[in-house]
Amino acid sequence: MGTLRAAVILYSDAELVCHLLGLSLSGYECLREASLRGRPYPLLYQSGVKYTREPPGSEVWQIPRGSYASRQADCEDLAGGWRTPELWLLGETLARPVVKRVSSSLRHILVRRADGSIEDPSLILGMNGAEKAARARATILPVIACSAPIPFFDDQLGHR
Repeated sequence: MGTLRAAVILYSDAELVCHLLGLSLSGYECLREASLRGRPYPLLYQSGVKYTREPPGSEVWQIPRGSYASRQADCEDLAGGWRTPELWLLGETLARPVVKRVSSSLRHILVRRADGSIEDPSLILGMNGAEKAARARATILPVIACSAPIPFFDDQLGHR
């Protein structure tokens, strides 16, 4: 139904990056399928979805279907589940979700654009001041598993 429930939240940073790439691939398929059916989702920033922090101890990973239905999402849903795959569909195939270390136990997910700039969908879609300040001081981790082009796009496979 557009959500992936994480049974275990304590990932190493490398595992988190791999899970994020999986979320982005699922988001890509969701957006692509909706478009092929003639009922595309709106662009993220025009969708009405707002940043909402999940309660402590809860972690639901959403692709666009779930985020759009609830009109709310947190950082991995916005950056990994929607914005990164949206950019892929718009032709920016080198966009990647990236992990930012906020504290020893908290990570924040952003998008590294093809030109190297960093985009924060959570900030754009309503993250509050205290969270904003903490995340601004955080360190972006190296992009471990997501540095190479992803060879699954239709034009690279010779499909449609």
